[in-house]
Amino acid sequence: MLETDILTKALQEFKNATKWEFQPLLQGNDFQLLLKVEDYNLIFNAEVKQNISRSTIGLLKSQLNLNHNLFLLVVRYVNPEMAEVLRGLDINFMDTAGSAFIKLPPLYIDIQGRRLKEPERVQRPGRVFQPAGLQLIFTLLCNPRLEENPLREIAEYSSVGLTTVQKTLKGLEQQGFLALQSNKKYKLINKETLI
Repeated sequence: MLETDILTKALQEFKNATKWEFQPLLQGNDFQLLLKVEDYNLIFNAEVKQNISRSTIGLLKSQLNLNHNLFLLVVRYVNPEMAEVLRGLDINFMDTAGSAFIKLPPLYIDIQGRRLKEPERVQRPGRVFQPAGLQLIFTLLCNPRLEENPLREIAEYSSVGLTTVQKTLKGLEQQGFLALQSNKKYKLINKETLI
C-alpha cells in the first residue's frame, strides 16, 4: 500500500467510527490534517508508515520530543501489543483497520480491537526486479539512451544474458517504465518511480 492509500483508508475508517472527519491540508511533501471538534481546530502533523516496530516507535518518540506540534502516526495496521506501547508513550495514532488513539485533553479517543477486514496480498517482485534484471535496470539508469541500442549491445554492456535483456525490457514496458517510440526504439520513462 502506498502512503496516500494508507492515509485515505485510515481517515475513512476513523470517520466511520467517530463521525468526525479529518481534512488533509496541503503542505509540500508533509501530511497535515485538520480535525474540527466543536470549537477547536486541531492541526496534526501526520507521519504515515507502512509498518512499525519498537525501533520505529523509539525514533518517533525522539522526534516528538523535538517537535512541539500535534503529532499523529498513521499506519496500515497497529497490532494490540504495539497499540499498548503507543498508548503508554502518549503517541496519537490511527490505522486502516479503524483503531485509533488521540489523547489531547479534554479530547480523548480510544478505539481498540479492530482487525483488518482483508489481509493485504503481498506482491512478489516480478522477474524484472530479480538480480540480473536489477543489474540491467541500474545500467540503463546510469547510461542515458542505452535502451535505444540493439539488444545484443545492451546485453554486452550490462553483462547480462540476451534473454534477460528481452524479458526485462518487456517487463519494464508492461509496468510503464519503457515506451516504444515511433522509430522502433525504446525510451526509459518514469525514472524517478523506477528508482
